[in-house]
Amino acid sequence: MTKQDELREVAEISTVGGEVCLDFTNTVSNRHSEAPREYLLSYEDLVQWAERAGVVDASRASRLRTEAAAHEERATEVLQQALRLRAALYSIFASQIAGMTPPAAQMAFLNEMLASVLPRRQLVPGEENYSWRWRVRSDDLDFVLWPVILSATELLTSGELDRVHECEGDQCGWLFLDRSKNRSRRWCAMSDCGNVA
Repeated sequence: MTKQDELREVAEISTVGGEVCLDFTNTVSNRHSEAPREYLLSYEDLVQWAERAGVVDASRASRLRTEAAAHEERATEVLQQALRLRAALYSIFASQIAGMTPPAAQMAFLNEMLASVLPRRQLVPGEENYSWRWRVRSDDLDFVLWPVILSATELLTSGELDRVHECEGDQCGWLFLDRSKNRSRRWCAMSDCGNVA
């Protein structure tokens, strides 16, 4: 987590994770301190993060905001689901980094979320090939989480899982995918945690 991120709102938070799911876990900073910085305080914050991370475009973000205003209770439920998903993903990736088996409850939750998301994808023909598209209804306030879930499951089943690391900054706790040639990245950002070391 960069020092500038401590002062930023979620719409401006650094995206240094290398994958959407890792950037999502990084929506809390100073994770290992006595006072972690929470960026997702409202459904609006979740939508802002999703727009910043490229999960939704401005048009979809606007529709989500309108729908959330009309269904505040559901928006609050989705925020709670997002926080639970973030905790599960962090736990799963941190366990992997430590060479441990992830907690069964966290894996069960991720699999439950995945089972609800997969039926929402459809294959559509394009000019030269086929592509995946989401089947989204206007009331799908949890749509912002779908690409995060898919990103996590793709990373967990990829050959790059051993490249997922946690920043070595004392209190940071941010995760990133080390794509450096010699696999030597140690910090979320050299300009911050790497600069303190």
